[in-house]
Amino acid sequence: MTNLVLLNSQRAKKDEQERADLVNGLKELLAKAELGELKAVCYASIATDNESITLGILKGGSTGLHEMVGASQILADALLESARN
Repeated sequence: MTNLVLLNSQRAKKDEQERADLVNGLKELLAKAELGELKAVCYASIATDNESITLGILKGGSTGLHEMVGASQILADALLESARN
């Protein structure tokens, strides 16, 4: 029984670290946007229950259609590659 508790504790620590990494990444994107270093963000988010996916592009006024299409294609390619690995 001790081993089971240890495994659950390690899993909880891993989940907490992954959540912290996600939050830190989003904070870094926000900081870049606030500094004017981003023109647009193309994203896909997956809910923890795996029941919903949100896709979107947040863009500034100077972002062209070709840039948004290119960013969405790069995202799609990266997601496919990630799914294969």
